[in-house]
Amino acid sequence: MPPLARPALVGVAFFAVVCAALVGLWGYMPKGEVKWYPSLWMRLAAISPLFFSSRIAPLVFKTLGTRMNGQDRLVFAAIFGAGVGVVAILTEAAIVTLTFAQTEPLTFLEVLFAPLSSRYTLGIFAGISFASSAVLAAGFVGLMSVPIRVLSLEQQSKARDAK
Repeated sequence: MPPLARPALVGVAFFAVVCAALVGLWGYMPKGEVKWYPSLWMRLAAISPLFFSSRIAPLVFKTLGTRMNGQDRLVFAAIFGAGVGVVAILTEAAIVTLTFAQTEPLTFLEVLFAPLSSRYTLGIFAGISFASSAVLAAGFVGLMSVPIRVLSLEQQSKARDAK
């Protein structure tokens, strides 16, 4: 297993907690309730990986001890993006199942394994699905945010050592 797998999986675990909270809210909040704004919470959950770089970057820096090179970025982004994608697809299927549970006899597995041509998705950003939005956010985090934060941590470490 690559050394950057652990920090990436920590980020995936953070996202899984956010998604579990979203599914919990979806299941237990009253339907049609104006005060809880489900589409707003879905958007926030989809872009939540953007807020994880400050937690993940120190783990990456501790693992590598230096800035991320191109291969490190790709490995980290691939593991983080794939993990976030799997969690997002599971979350999207759970929300679709909860939403249509009373009107259509759909099971979680039917929604999850539906063919791509007739797949249920939840469009949240201009028709982009929840899962696609989350993967795009994870890609940005993996390729840009975390490497920049790791570079910043390296510069801080060098400045501290120079004193």
